[in-house]
Amino acid sequence: RRRLGAVDRAVAVALDLNNYKRIVDVGGGHGGLAGQIAASHPLSTVVLYDREHVLSTASAEGVEFVSGDFFESVPRDCDAYFLKFVLHDWDDARATTILINCRKAMRENGRVFVIEIPIPPDTTASMAKTHDINMLVLTGGRERTVDEYQSLFTAAGLELIRSIPTAAGVSVLEARQRATCETDPAR
Repeated sequence: RRRLGAVDRAVAVALDLNNYKRIVDVGGGHGGLAGQIAASHPLSTVVLYDREHVLSTASAEGVEFVSGDFFESVPRDCDAYFLKFVLHDWDDARATTILINCRKAMRENGRVFVIEIPIPPDTTASMAKTHDINMLVLTGGRERTVDEYQSLFTAAGLELIRSIPTAAGVSVLEARQRATCETDPAR
């Protein structure tokens, strides 16, 4: 938990969220990140979105709790959707479904922030490579490179804007709705 607290603080510090009035921590567990965001941005409404049984043990001051299933939907009309260590739990098809639900629910000019430890594209040593094996065995998911996250975003009708490294060793991948034409199947 101490390590996750450091990640939550690093993410909250790394981003300027002042223009986001309604922020959702999708699959946010017990509320560590949601609580950090709420404390750092008291003028924003922060929603912790997870399964009802998870929320029953959550605690995050200044945070609204909403229960549901991110494979079906996420809270609508929000400015920012955070996914911390969520997508690595799932295969590409399920991860894309989660991202599509975020894209469909977000306000115009909304953002999706994916917090993960991307696998380096070269032979550099990284804990993400060990996590990749663990995720495959434990959840059927996997760690991904930034390019592989970009592919997920593209499949979901999103585009990667930037990757922001944090002091805690995780990266925040920021995505927005992709400009598309009406015949685009991702819409």
